Amino acid sequence: RFLNKRDSFFLQSVLIVGYQASGFDIANKLAPSVRRLWVSSTRPLADGLPQNAVSMPGVSRFLTDQRMVAFTDGRTISEVDHIIFCTGYQYHQPFIKNSTTGEPLFPTGLNIDRLHEHIVYTEQPTLAFLGIVRDAVPTFLIVQAQAAFVARFFADHLRSLRPRKEDAQHRLPYPLFMDYLLRLE
Repeated sequence: RFLNKRDSFFLQSVLIVGYQASGFDIANKLAPSVRRLWVSSTRPLADGLPQNAVSMPGVSRFLTDQRMVAFTDGRTISEVDHIIFCTGYQYHQPFIKNSTTGEPLFPTGLNIDRLHEHIVYTEQPTLAFLGIVRDAVPTFLIVQAQAAFVARFFADHLRSLRPRKEDAQHRLPYPLFMDYLLRLE
């Protein structure tokens, strides 16, 4: 389906990080209506890249002050309106760095400390992770509830982040994930 003027991506510049199933699907849906489209992947991109998309290597860092993204080959892009992460099920974000030290905030990506409800990074509450919980089935039901939570949080409908002791491995087996879903609702 083509986007229309009311859609948030219409005539915007979009960077998609990751190009497996989700990245492929999103890129092909957005391509006809965005102003610019970049697709970053650490793997060689196979056939199927939209005609107006520019293939980029892996992200090396975000230059937030300049609204730029730097890539492993030294190239940069600027004026990116939206970044969509389609990085799959291995949580490894070496490009998210401490602004003071330059060190990765999440060096292994296997577990991320200081997340409220396994979603919002309490040290920088504009950063959210969806789908990081493990052992919870069905995954899409969890991600849908997390997305609704993030929308309410970013719209300032939730007043504060209440610290809670969470499993550092983000495991929520049955019946824990049921309680988790009810809390998010």
